[in-house]
Amino acid sequence: MDFKNLYLNFSGRIRRSHYWIGAIVLSVGAGVLIGVVMMVFGGMGAQMGGGDGSAMALGGLLISCVIYLGVLYASLALMFKRIHDRGRGAIFLLLLLVPLVNLWPTIELLFLDGTQGENQYGPSPKGITSAAPTAAA
Repeated sequence: MDFKNLYLNFSGRIRRSHYWIGAIVLSVGAGVLIGVVMMVFGGMGAQMGGGDGSAMALGGLLISCVIYLGVLYASLALMFKRIHDRGRGAIFLLLLLVPLVNLWPTIELLFLDGTQGENQYGPSPKGITSAAPTAAA
Protein backbone atom coordinates (compact mmCIF):
# COMPACT_ATOMS: atom_id res chain seq x y z
CA MET A 1 0.00 0.00 0.00
CA ASP A 2 1.39 3.38 -1.08
CA PHE A 3 0.64 5.79 1.78
CA LYS A 4 1.78 8.83 -0.21
CA ASN A 5 -0.81 8.15 -2.91
CA LEU A 6 -3.36 7.13 -0.29
CA TYR A 7 -3.19 10.43 1.61
CA LEU A 8 -2.26 12.98 -1.07
CA ASN A 9 -4.10 11.97 -4.24
CA PHE A 10 -7.83 12.58 -4.72
CA SER A 11 -8.29 10.51 -7.88
CA GLY A 12 -8.70 6.79 -8.33
CA ARG A 13 -10.24 4.10 -6.16
CA ILE A 14 -9.32 2.26 -2.97
CA ARG A 15 -10.65 -0.89 -1.34
CA ARG A 16 -12.48 -0.97 1.97
CA SER A 17 -9.52 -2.57 3.71
CA HIS A 18 -7.16 0.16 2.48
CA TYR A 19 -9.66 2.79 3.61
CA TRP A 20 -9.88 1.27 7.09
CA ILE A 21 -6.11 0.87 7.41
CA GLY A 22 -5.48 4.38 6.12
CA ALA A 23 -8.05 5.90 8.48
CA ILE A 24 -6.70 4.02 11.51
CA VAL A 25 -3.06 4.88 10.75
CA LEU A 26 -4.01 8.53 10.16
CA SER A 27 -6.02 8.76 13.39
CA VAL A 28 -3.41 7.10 15.58
CA GLY A 29 -0.57 9.05 13.99
CA ALA A 30 -2.38 12.36 14.39
CA GLY A 31 -3.30 11.59 17.99
CA VAL A 32 0.27 10.74 18.90
CA LEU A 33 1.64 13.79 17.08
CA ILE A 34 -0.88 16.17 18.69
CA GLY A 35 -0.20 14.60 22.10
CA VAL A 36 3.56 15.10 21.74
CA VAL A 37 3.11 18.71 20.58
CA MET A 38 0.78 19.53 23.46
CA MET A 39 3.04 17.82 26.02
CA VAL A 40 6.13 19.63 24.76
CA PHE A 41 4.52 23.04 24.41
CA GLY A 42 2.14 22.68 27.35
CA GLY A 43 4.90 21.34 29.61
CA MET A 44 7.30 24.10 28.61
CA GLY A 45 4.59 26.69 29.09
CA ALA A 46 3.75 25.43 32.57
CA GLN A 47 7.42 25.45 33.61
CA MET A 48 8.06 28.93 32.28
CA GLY A 49 4.99 30.47 33.91
CA GLY A 50 3.68 33.95 33.31
CA GLY A 51 3.39 35.50 29.87
CA ASP A 52 6.02 33.26 28.29
CA GLY A 53 4.04 30.16 29.25
CA SER A 54 0.90 31.35 27.48
CA ALA A 55 2.95 32.15 24.38
CA MET A 56 4.31 28.61 24.40
CA ALA A 57 0.81 27.18 24.76
CA LEU A 58 -0.36 29.36 21.87
CA GLY A 59 2.52 28.04 19.77
CA GLY A 60 1.44 24.48 20.52
CA LEU A 61 -2.13 25.34 19.60
CA LEU A 62 -1.04 26.82 16.27
CA ILE A 63 1.09 23.77 15.42
CA SER A 64 -1.86 21.55 16.36
CA CYS A 65 -4.12 23.52 13.98
CA VAL A 66 -1.66 22.97 11.13
CA ILE A 67 -1.60 19.24 11.94
CA TYR A 68 -5.41 19.15 11.97
CA LEU A 69 -5.52 20.79 8.51
CA GLY A 70 -3.16 18.12 7.20
CA VAL A 71 -5.34 15.40 8.73
CA LEU A 72 -8.43 16.97 7.14
CA TYR A 73 -6.75 16.96 3.71
CA ALA A 74 -5.65 13.33 4.05
CA SER A 75 -9.09 12.28 5.34
CA LEU A 76 -10.81 13.91 2.39
CA ALA A 77 -8.41 12.17 -0.02
CA LEU A 78 -9.29 8.82 1.59
CA MET A 79 -13.03 9.48 1.44
CA PHE A 80 -12.96 10.71 -2.17
CA LYS A 81 -11.18 7.57 -3.37
CA ARG A 82 -13.40 5.27 -1.34
CA ILE A 83 -16.62 6.86 -2.62
CA HIS A 84 -15.18 6.66 -6.16
CA ASP A 85 -14.87 2.92 -5.60
CA ARG A 86 -18.62 2.86 -4.98
CA GLY A 87 -19.15 4.60 -8.35
CA ARG A 88 -20.29 7.90 -6.84
CA GLY A 89 -18.93 11.42 -7.19
CA ALA A 90 -17.35 13.24 -4.30
CA ILE A 91 -20.36 15.57 -4.08
CA PHE A 92 -22.18 12.60 -2.47
CA LEU A 93 -20.00 13.17 0.60
CA LEU A 94 -21.90 16.40 1.34
CA LEU A 95 -24.62 14.15 2.74
CA LEU A 96 -22.26 13.56 5.66
CA LEU A 97 -23.18 17.08 6.81
CA VAL A 98 -26.93 16.30 7.07
CA PRO A 99 -28.01 14.77 10.39
CA LEU A 100 -29.52 11.25 10.14
CA VAL A 101 -29.06 11.24 6.36
CA ASN A 102 -25.31 11.00 7.07
CA LEU A 103 -25.79 7.34 7.98
CA TRP A 104 -26.20 6.48 4.30
CA PRO A 105 -22.77 7.69 3.06
CA THR A 106 -21.16 6.40 6.27
CA ILE A 107 -22.43 2.88 5.58
CA GLU A 108 -21.31 3.12 1.94
CA LEU A 109 -17.82 4.30 2.93
CA LEU A 110 -17.23 1.78 5.68
CA PHE A 111 -19.10 -1.40 4.84
CA LEU A 112 -20.31 -1.79 1.24
CA ASP A 113 -18.26 -3.36 -1.53
CA GLY A 114 -17.08 -1.24 -4.44
CA THR A 115 -18.28 -1.36 -8.01
CA GLN A 116 -17.19 -4.57 -9.72
CA GLY A 117 -14.83 -3.98 -12.62
CA GLU A 118 -13.83 -0.62 -14.05
CA ASN A 119 -15.96 2.47 -13.48
CA GLN A 120 -15.61 6.11 -14.50
CA TYR A 121 -13.04 6.68 -11.75
CA GLY A 122 -10.64 3.94 -12.76
CA PRO A 123 -9.99 0.21 -12.67
CA SER A 124 -11.08 -1.96 -9.78
CA PRO A 125 -8.58 -1.87 -6.91
CA LYS A 126 -9.21 -5.60 -6.49
CA GLY A 127 -8.04 -6.29 -10.04
CA ILE A 128 -11.49 -7.46 -11.18
CA THR A 129 -11.89 -6.73 -14.89
CA SER A 130 -15.46 -7.72 -15.73
CA ALA A 131 -18.60 -6.08 -14.37
CA ALA A 132 -20.16 -9.35 -13.24
CA PRO A 133 -19.57 -13.06 -13.82
CA THR A 134 -22.02 -14.66 -16.20
CA ALA A 135 -23.79 -17.86 -15.25
CA ALA A 136 -23.81 -20.72 -17.72
CA ALA A 137 -27.29 -21.84 -18.73
